[in-house]
Amino acid sequence: MPFENYSSTKERSAIVLVGGGGHCEVVIDIIREENLFGEILISDLHENLGKYILDVRIDYTDDQLEKLFNAGVKHAFITVGKVSLDDRRKQLYEKLKTIGFKIPTIISSSAHVSKYAIIGEGTLVGKGAIVNAGATVGRNCIINTGVIIEHDCSVGDNVHVTSGSVTVVYE
Repeated sequence: MPFENYSSTKERSAIVLVGGGGHCEVVIDIIREENLFGEILISDLHENLGKYILDVRIDYTDDQLEKLFNAGVKHAFITVGKVSLDDRRKQLYEKLKTIGFKIPTIISSSAHVSKYAIIGEGTLVGKGAIVNAGATVGRNCIINTGVIIEHDCSVGDNVHVTSGSVTVVYE
């Protein structure tokens, strides 16, 4: 796929989602519901080129991220859902920051995030999640569907809190 000039041809900015799979579906759904970006692009493994995640075609690989940035795509978000011992999400986050991408925080409107909570860059707060007063969530995290982060809890960087989990501080 040719690289368009995204900086001057789009009414709203484009975002590239890095990683195709189930978590990518969740992020696309929230971006569309919240009307956050004018165009969604996906970068994934070479063997997945041409496949679709929901209604978005995978047209790019991670090797093309810098070209996309230079073509005017200034936003990126990591949609690799699995957090494992190989630190793939952390490595991708660092790569995107080095290229210069802005990595937004994406919060579903069905989530409740206290105005007294802190949510780090690149974090997804999924549908029905609750982040209460005094809670802190780091960068590049997944706060998945229905998660409750209770008051005064701290979640570090690059953490995936799985669906339906509850974090509590006992005093």
